[in-house]
Amino acid sequence: ETKSATRPTLEATQTAPGEPKPQDPWAGKPRLNVLLLGGDAGPGRVGTRTDTVILASINTRTGDTTLFSLPRNATRMPFPSDSPLRKYYRYGFTNGNPADAEYFLNAMYRNVPRTVPKDLLGPTDNLGADVLKVERIDHGVQSAQDPALMKRLAQDRIPLTVCPLSNLKLCVFPRLESHNLRALLDAGLVATVNSDDPAYFGGYVNENFLQTFAATGLDAQHAYRLARNSFEGSFAAPAQKKAFIERLDAAFAAHA
Repeated sequence: ETKSATRPTLEATQTAPGEPKPQDPWAGKPRLNVLLLGGDAGPGRVGTRTDTVILASINTRTGDTTLFSLPRNATRMPFPSDSPLRKYYRYGFTNGNPADAEYFLNAMYRNVPRTVPKDLLGPTDNLGADVLKVERIDHGVQSAQDPALMKRLAQDRIPLTVCPLSNLKLCVFPRLESHNLRALLDAGLVATVNSDDPAYFGGYVNENFLQTFAATGLDAQHAYRLARNSFEGSFAAPAQKKAFIERLDAAFAAHA
């Protein structure tokens, strides 16, 4: 059981007796904001830092989504006036030197927890994630280096957008055979297979699936888990996710 006092919940609103009634989780919430983060770590690197930083702002009535990309070297990132972090970073995440990379946006995950009390935001076992309110991680393969982070990702069902051919091209893994996608799936993480700038990194999503399965020996159960994870981690409405997963279950059952 991982701890996070900032973990969002959808609370039931029915107060009258009787059979529970379906609740609209977005009632009174015109927009849903989701922060998408990539992970950047590896041998010889100092700690884990965020890579891609994108805010997805979703209209809960229509599903229309606006994406804001935030530069990872942004400085003086502010905290809300009601955040306990504001006391420690009154003028934003900075030490006054705008050229100090240890105070860029992509250093917040690693460095903020080193400067404030561990339970500042409530009981937690990953303050860096709570500081950034992580909902999704782009790539995420280096999470396997941190068992506590792996446990948190699995329990909170945080999707990872894994891009195997990109990982190979960028030398994250020396050979595709050594990719850790199997380990991520076997650990219960919501890992998915994706393409990453196919023109540069050599393959659209189907090619990522075909080459990765051929190289790593993933089986039908892994294929099912990847497909299910893709629906679970999507921005589709809950009813749509349920319908797609039911069709997926039926298709796999028919070929069992």
